Amino acid sequence: ATMFMLFMTMSCLMLIFLSCFYHNQKTSPLFISPRRHRLPKLVPPPLPVDGYFDWIKVCFYMSDEEIIHRIGYDALVFLRFHRLALRCIVKMAAFSFIVLLPLNYAGGGHA
Repeated sequence: ATMFMLFMTMSCLMLIFLSCFYHNQKTSPLFISPRRHRLPKLVPPPLPVDGYFDWIKVCFYMSDEEIIHRIGYDALVFLRFHRLALRCIVKMAAFSFIVLLPLNYAGGGHA
């Protein structure tokens, strides 16, 4: 019962915060993107994306200099970290499917 009450309280708080954020986003554009409104000359051109997931391809094939120019150095560090993490996860997943999955199957599957 305690966990249920905690879950319900946190769910209500999350909905309240999300609705406040959505309201501020719609009523005050300065709240979300102040640079676009205060310094319009410094706003980079938008990314060339057409669909919902086209931004993934753009992020992987865009050069580091262009990322710094369009988004900034912080975004470059963030994206490079996630690229590295993705490479590590793909290598570990390949290892687990090629080596560990057959070993688990041959051993009876009882961990």
